[in-house]
Amino acid sequence: MPNKSKMPRKAAYEAIQEKIKKKRAGIGDIILQTIIDDFVESRRSFVKESTLAGYQVVINKIYSHISPYAIVNNIKPGDIQTILKDITLSISRDYGKKIRVLHHGAWYIGYMNGKVASMDPIDRTAFPKIQQMAKKVREHEEKFLSTNKLNDVLSLIRKDYPFLADIFDFQARAGLRFGELAALREEDYDGNNIDVNATLCWTGRRKGAHRGTPKNAYKC
Repeated sequence: MPNKSKMPRKAAYEAIQEKIKKKRAGIGDIILQTIIDDFVESRRSFVKESTLAGYQVVINKIYSHISPYAIVNNIKPGDIQTILKDITLSISRDYGKKIRVLHHGAWYIGYMNGKVASMDPIDRTAFPKIQQMAKKVREHEEKFLSTNKLNDVLSLIRKDYPFLADIFDFQARAGLRFGELAALREEDYDGNNIDVNATLCWTGRRKGAHRGTPKNAYKC
């Protein structure tokens, strides 16, 4: 005999699936590029130009795995799960997170605008966990220099490029991000403090570099 406790649950699931099916029939052939473009436009007034440029890099990576012309309602959770797994293993876990965040944002905007029938393809994905090996941890630690090693490196640079050594030394002491350092002007220094009020933004060869809004504005 069928389990009576599961029958209402099954009926509710079937009802939801029927609603999704009807909604999909009215949506038509919305492509992936459409909902991703809608997401980017929804964020344009709220994020920096450098963030928008970062979105484009992530979008290009998504399109290298799945066509921008793919019909959204034909994309299955397994398709997105495969992308997350491949990116996480080939690049990094953090990059994989960026892929999922952008996918989720695009699907959410599409769902709110009636262009996507369900959040199911995203909600049913699980972010892959990767066991970090001791070797990987050591490799990560080796990217950072101790004070003594930093001084040794600066001494070697100073022999041929004293100006660059001074810049690197200043950056290490002040803790400035590279973009913040590159955007500094003479008027940003009053003799005692440095006013960090911009970051250098690179938005491609056509537009070049310009001073944009920093992640944080502060004095040091």
